[in-house]
Amino acid sequence: MWIGIMKDMKAQLSKTTLTLHWLVGVTVILLLIVGFYMDAAKARELYPIHKSIGMLVLVLAVVRILWRIRQGWPQPLTDNLLQIGLARIAHWILITVTIIMPVSGMVMSAMGGHGLILFGWELVAANPDPNNLEKVIAVDKGLAKLAKSVHESCAYIAALIVTIHILASLYHHLLKKDGTLERMLGKKVE
Repeated sequence: MWIGIMKDMKAQLSKTTLTLHWLVGVTVILLLIVGFYMDAAKARELYPIHKSIGMLVLVLAVVRILWRIRQGWPQPLTDNLLQIGLARIAHWILITVTIIMPVSGMVMSAMGGHGLILFGWELVAANPDPNNLEKVIAVDKGLAKLAKSVHESCAYIAALIVTIHILASLYHHLLKKDGTLERMLGKKVE
């Protein structure tokens, strides 16, 4: 069956929904881990791959949003309005940061003079310092600084919400035993 044919049902989610969820989710978690490590360890050699994968997350996030607009939200397996509301808030925050983080990262890089390179393909040229080719000159220092602040803030927000999301899925799986995790793993639930 082609990945986009099936529609989300209460008992089972479509292959497209599952694929987008896990691709974006696992990639964002890895990018957060690498991002926090790069920042703490000053591991500059990881920046090109972090930026490239971050740009791919933006594409996946846009596809995911378009899919969500087409499909609507999957029906919850609970009738608890508080849980439904909290889940919606968490999902909107996650969707928002999967757009804002890559965009702010690209703005930070481009306006900071580092350019934008997608897996070796130069999208925006770097702005090297003619007096010291090891350094770059910011194109717009203020905008780069603002984008950096937004990017870092979104990283902390994403880390918090992803952690809550994972804990909530474990709560549903281990305590409520309501099939939420099984459904996200592609199984049909009753």
